[in-house]
Amino acid sequence: MAASAFGGLPSGALAAIIASLGRLVLGGVGAPIGVVSIAIAAVLGAVLNWVGGQLVTRLARTCWPLVMGVALGVTSTALGLPFPASR
Repeated sequence: MAASAFGGLPSGALAAIIASLGRLVLGGVGAPIGVVSIAIAAVLGAVLNWVGGQLVTRLARTCWPLVMGVALGVTSTALGLPFPASR
């Protein structure tokens, strides 16, 4: 989750709780798996936040803009794809 990657464990835990409650309200067969996936994403985001704080090398600092640029490029490409015309 982006909240835990950028804000650390407290913000990630709050976002995970809110997202998990929303997933449980939706219900369905996949609700438990959805909650587990949200928890895993929150933990991985918190680990990323901790590791990112530990890396102070020049390479680590210069990789963040590159990663964000690639993510922005992929998102803008996906949004730019044509949708099928409705009849």
